[in-house]
Amino acid sequence: MLLSVNTRDFFTENFFSDDFEHDKLNNTIISIKKASANCIISLVNQSNVTNDSSKISYDGVNLEIPMTKEMQQFVINTKPHACYITSEKMTGLNVAGQLAKMISFVGPLFISGISPILSIAPEFEQIEAAANTGVKVVELVASDYSKHFGTESEETEFQKLKKAAEFAQTLNLTVNIGHGLNYENVKRICEIPNVHELNISESIASRTKSVGLEAAILEMKALFD
Repeated sequence: MLLSVNTRDFFTENFFSDDFEHDKLNNTIISIKKASANCIISLVNQSNVTNDSSKISYDGVNLEIPMTKEMQQFVINTKPHACYITSEKMTGLNVAGQLAKMISFVGPLFISGISPILSIAPEFEQIEAAANTGVKVVELVASDYSKHFGTESEETEFQKLKKAAEFAQTLNLTVNIGHGLNYENVKRICEIPNVHELNISESIASRTKSVGLEAAILEMKALFD
């Protein structure tokens, strides 16, 4: 199982402002890669986005964007391998409620050789709709499981997530899981068969303050076994 680390929990500044220290972001990307994790640069809630790639190292990273025309064009120009598409509140896209719009949005990404990944709630309706867009990968939002971890509702939320992952796999979708996962609750997620990648950032960013980024990532990856 792979691990992806998102920059959104390490930086609150606007990447595209004149006073942003891009070396800090690029060094974070390097450290994530050195620990054999994948890196996601989140452009959600970023403003004044430009196509000047000379300051930010996009090589070998994935992007995370909201579903806007501006971001669609930015991704096409930047050409990452893959691009997570999410709602701005990080609760998961309502693909079923806007299927035609979603198909129109991901179409140009396919043409440009970019793999779109839809971030969705672990609901059968959303998963089936995602498959109908032609995407090959989905990210199931684990927020409800994470919120209820350690409570009486934990098992219900875990089973919901597990069954959603299994259903997605019957539709030949590759399954990633993210949002709210940490050093305490990730072990159960590893019980779900054939999950391709876990996206974990906030807890790693917090742990980094004590042990450093690479060590924090390696500690998390050790829990996958």
